[in-house]
Amino acid sequence: MEARVAKGTDSAYIKGMTDLTAAEMLEQIKRGLAENSARFHPKAIVVEGLSAWGTFRQSLLDTLAERGWVQDDNRWYPPNGVALDDAYAALRDALPIVPGMSRESMQPAMEGGYPEADTWIEQFASYPELLRDGRALVLEPARMTPIEHIGFLKRQAEKHRLAEAFGIATDLENRAEEISTERWGDMHPARSHEENVRLIDEAYRRRTRKT
Repeated sequence: MEARVAKGTDSAYIKGMTDLTAAEMLEQIKRGLAENSARFHPKAIVVEGLSAWGTFRQSLLDTLAERGWVQDDNRWYPPNGVALDDAYAALRDALPIVPGMSRESMQPAMEGGYPEADTWIEQFASYPELLRDGRALVLEPARMTPIEHIGFLKRQAEKHRLAEAFGIATDLENRAEEISTERWGDMHPARSHEENVRLIDEAYRRRTRKT
């Protein structure tokens, strides 16, 4: 028996659960749990010329430190005696790729709007970006805080609703929920998701009233 893969996976088909060995079943369950848990971790984007891919922000910072990169503000220099190309290749190989943020998955967004188009900002405005610059890597701060990003998405969704582009509006609202989920670790875990989103909205309104 074959089952069609859910949208976003890399293969066209997977085995049905009844066809898997115990080890294969455990591996598939672990992979599913890992992909689901990815929603709860802040991300960073690694920009490589005309392509990009996503990793976990904390994994990036931890791996830079563990591998001896030297930090100077937002610039990271390779370990003493190691060429930038070699150090970067080792760093890249050590970093996990976020499910759904491979080079192939992100290529349409790169070609369609990096770095200023609304489509790019809607998806990735609250993610810092790692770029090569001369002899160093530069971790550019995110363009928006998560709260600002969520507010932007909600305004964009409302604009599309008024234009009766309801599908686009729903996609933007779903993206706002994803960003709020990544922020969940900074909130009270006992609160409901709806309560956390309400608190984000209130914080955003307070911030915009001050500016």
